[in-house]
Amino acid sequence: MDFDQLGTAEWNALRSRSKEDILDVIKRVETKTFPSNEVFQFDQELKKRNTHLIVCARKEDAQAPEEVLAYMVYTRIKRVAFLQKICVREQYRRKGIANWMLNDLCIKMQTKGCDNIQLWVDKTREPARKLYSSHGFVQVMSVENYYSPGRTGLKMVLVLQDS
Repeated sequence: MDFDQLGTAEWNALRSRSKEDILDVIKRVETKTFPSNEVFQFDQELKKRNTHLIVCARKEDAQAPEEVLAYMVYTRIKRVAFLQKICVREQYRRKGIANWMLNDLCIKMQTKGCDNIQLWVDKTREPARKLYSSHGFVQVMSVENYYSPGRTGLKMVLVLQDS
């Protein structure tokens, strides 16, 4: 993957006429990728000022809905960022896009004064756990039945700077 050809943009910064089409693509990807009880409620959550949707696309087609490669959702509360979701469209997986986006988020949050980034991940999602661990996230808690009966959630934290 040629990362020089990729760009990210905050959903709120996109042109108005493209935003809804892009969000429709993201919702379809979300529904296809995640179990129904984990589907992010974009319409409700994006109304909150501290919820951010980052869209990854090819630079030349950044406003074209069909060119959405990946997206990430995080919330920010004071000096803590909570990574809610990172998702790469199936045909673009295993190309380093999630790694690239996560690295970008870590740099951005550190620059903006965040102390840490927190997230929850399903214990069985080994590729996601490896991604987070490779960025320095450390498991700090385990909760059985977090996602649903029989599905353990792991809380992971990345310390960005000393308090």
